[in-house]
Amino acid sequence: MGLSNQGFTINSLLLGDAELAIFQDILLSQDSWDEYQLLKQSFARLQRELPDFNDSLSLFQGHFIVFNALYRLIASQQCPKQLALEVTRIQLLPVDASQAPLDHTLMNYYLDEENLINTSRSMIETMLDNWGVEFARYLNNEQVTQLYHQHRRKTIAGK
Repeated sequence: MGLSNQGFTINSLLLGDAELAIFQDILLSQDSWDEYQLLKQSFARLQRELPDFNDSLSLFQGHFIVFNALYRLIASQQCPKQLALEVTRIQLLPVDASQAPLDHTLMNYYLDEENLINTSRSMIETMLDNWGVEFARYLNNEQVTQLYHQHRRKTIAGK
């Protein structure tokens, strides 16, 4: 079934304070996580339904819940480690005051709970399309761009 915003309030989707404490314990049990493993392990321990990994909206919502929790830990300054957040990898590092400042644009996005509720499936599809195009441009590889577009057309056609 997976997550959806029907019948949920923001507070029932995002982690409550007690759940956030459990999430932090899970997070601190390793120095490095891939997002999928952190989501899978934390949702199981919190007795939450896993997102449907074949549904872009449900997958986005699961991702948003994890990153909202990570940024809430950063903002609260309760996490004894520094978090290095990448696209799919989360690393816990010793706190280093000389570290580059955090990108507050992403932090503000994930801390704004309205982004979870108001993001539609079509918005997610557009974000994925734009990300793929930009990533291919970054790689400066026309073949990657063509393969990405072929994959997206097949994915969309298969729905």
